Amino acid sequence: MPSKSHLFVAYNKCRVSPKILDRARANRALGIVQRGRYFELGDNQRTFAIQSSVDENVYYNVNGTCDCKDYQYRTVHCKHRLARAIILYCQKLETKGANIVCRR
Repeated sequence: MPSKSHLFVAYNKCRVSPKILDRARANRALGIVQRGRYFELGDNQRTFAIQSSVDENVYYNVNGTCDCKDYQYRTVHCKHRLARAIILYCQKLETKGANIVCRR
């Protein structure tokens, strides 16, 4: 589970991306990560299984794509892809040993 400070930085990086037009999706992705509703499959593509918000028995395989209906039909950054991006950025920060202080 990412630290709160890494999660905050990763979420803000995702939220301000020009590719992300729907901020609500970014918020839902953050919720997925905060609740730990994912696990890494351990393949060479950094694929994550991310739990559906509708059916807790369904997981979507997410790497560069996602097999959820939102991504399949709209081809936008779905909340599962955004959750993966947040997770990967948090892991990158942790690997670098980034010491982040959040100030308000």
